[in-house]
Amino acid sequence: MCTHNLILAGLLTSLAVGRPLQAQQLKVEPDQRYLILEVARVSTLEKELNAAGQLGFQVKMSTAAGNKVEVLMERPEPSGTFQYRVVSTFRKKTGEQEMNDAAAGGFRVVPHTFLNKSGLTAYDVSAVVIMEKVANVASLYEYKSIGALNTPILDKELKAAVSEGWTAVGLRYAGVVLERLRR
Repeated sequence: MCTHNLILAGLLTSLAVGRPLQAQQLKVEPDQRYLILEVARVSTLEKELNAAGQLGFQVKMSTAAGNKVEVLMERPEPSGTFQYRVVSTFRKKTGEQEMNDAAAGGFRVVPHTFLNKSGLTAYDVSAVVIMEKVANVASLYEYKSIGALNTPILDKELKAAVSEGWTAVGLRYAGVVLERLRR
């Protein structure tokens, strides 16, 4: 178990927390409250998230370390089922389109899941965000991403977006994901 997971496990000692699960090893106890997924491939991540979602686990947050993504999931009481879509792209415009396509189908960005995932080379970095769909979707949202390497410019873009009714739901280096109710 990596140091990050040992610390997390220590913090959650009174709760049922397992080791990070590798792809295709999704085994949980009936009373298990927390689950940590750890994967290298985004396509595997979506499959594992959906398998856990069918068992009643819901995404709480995610992080990336190198080419791995870790996701902390919790089984809420009462438990339902959850569907997940992972948007991963190198281009901001493509990411926005994919988020909005998923949002039209009732998916919503899970806060604290917008991150940079490294690939095999220094130039192989993609933006990743996890989207969730719950039963009986009441409202649909739309998404926009902004970015700038210069913090004052990013701050200016964020202020302009907020004045247009957008709310920040995710932050990664040099980028912010924003949402608002679909018009």
